Amino acid sequence: MENNDIKEAAENFGVGLRLVELREVNNKNIEAIEVIFEPIPDAVQKSIYVHGIKRLPPANAYVLATDFAGEFGVLLYREDQKGERTFLWGEDYIFK
Repeated sequence: MENNDIKEAAENFGVGLRLVELREVNNKNIEAIEVIFEPIPDAVQKSIYVHGIKRLPPANAYVLATDFAGEFGVLLYREDQKGERTFLWGEDYIFK
């Protein structure tokens, strides 16, 4: 997967997110890609499709809708002004 693929997905299919950093990670012999997004402060809401119905998500929602396949995890952190991160939520997914 290329940096441009993820950036394009965020900009064209996402809601309220922008790509900050993308890097390869090798942790315990597991190769992965870590992607960091940040919220766009004054993002304009975009309609999304949920079960084939066009909807407008809530103003405080962040959506990244992609056709990525495989196993991946989503981790949500809050970062303060000093750069300290607090883990908020995480989940692993497998899509085929």
